[in-house]
Amino acid sequence: MVSKTVKGKDSYDLELADEKDLERLAGMHQKAFKGLFSSDMGKGFLKGLYKNIIYSDAGVCYAVRDPNTKKVVGFIAGTSNEKNLLPTSFKIKSVYNLLLAVLRNPRTFTNVLRYIKKTRISSGINTRAELISIALEEEYQGKGLGSELVKTLEAWLRAEGIEKYKVFTDTKYSKGHILYEKIDFRLEKKFDLFGIENRCYVKKL
Repeated sequence: MVSKTVKGKDSYDLELADEKDLERLAGMHQKAFKGLFSSDMGKGFLKGLYKNIIYSDAGVCYAVRDPNTKKVVGFIAGTSNEKNLLPTSFKIKSVYNLLLAVLRNPRTFTNVLRYIKKTRISSGINTRAELISIALEEEYQGKGLGSELVKTLEAWLRAEGIEKYKVFTDTKYSKGHILYEKIDFRLEKKFDLFGIENRCYVKKL
């Protein structure tokens, strides 16, 4: 188990996330990625997603905790092989959740189209390893925790024999591109997802 203290002006605990963190991970995801397909799918879907990431041999999720409250204040999730990450049973269940999401909010259909287009583009990028999501509570941003989370994920990817990985981000709902450009990611592709500019970055390890 990875567990370390991130030191600076303040200290934070960084360790592998576990099942008791699922509610918190899902809530932070919805807050950080509001308006995107994954958040439209609901908290139940997100808890299932992160549970599968945590338990999959092809996935990992690290959490940053405030040492005083033990509350998760940030996290990063990634995979060494996106094709092997999620079981078929979860994918089938997700289709049902998707139909419910579209019925609740027709706007979700546009996000579904965005997701399908992004998935097709992703398959053309020459690596199956991916930084899936990263989020930090606003008051904990600007403390170097985002970079530390990325470094921790990269150490895991190297141990898995990965030589490069990708990450997708948009410029409307996320500021992720600012972080990635600071830490040596290379812009691989820029594309439009039905009115939202999206970018794929790749980094060699």
